[in-house]
Amino acid sequence: MDFLDPKIEQYTLQHCEPESELLYELNRQTHLQILQPRMLSGHLQGRILSSYSKALSPNNVLEIGTYTGYSALCMAEGLKKNGTIASMSIGADRKFVFKHKISKEKVALILKNGSLLVMKDPTQDNWLHSLPTTKLVTKPRINLTFRTIIDN
Repeated sequence: MDFLDPKIEQYTLQHCEPESELLYELNRQTHLQILQPRMLSGHLQGRILSSYSKALSPNNVLEIGTYTGYSALCMAEGLKKNGTIASMSIGADRKFVFKHKISKEKVALILKNGSLLVMKDPTQDNWLHSLPTTKLVTKPRINLTFRTIIDN
């Protein structure tokens, strides 16, 4: 972050949760493979989003626009058990990957323009999910991810 005093940033990094292996790898791959990696939410912003989500323990969250999925994964950390995530893809087709937490099995699918992906429990308990970084997709894409962050 260029706007934050380096001493404040260092202090914050020393006193917040470390970046998980999954988020670290997503951060690394985004910086290696994406033309504008600075759009990634990053570790400090991710910890803030995670803190909000954990404090509110939402059933759902609404996120408009997913870059490589870092912020979405951070917000999912506080999602209530049996929480549902619905993700609508508009624009360029993108590969979406599920990885089983125990067996490490991978399942990939293509999110086409206008597709709606709904992930319910036990998907959240048993599978990690991501939008792999790539330089191959050059067309614009918008993703609308629906969760709940307000009490109904």
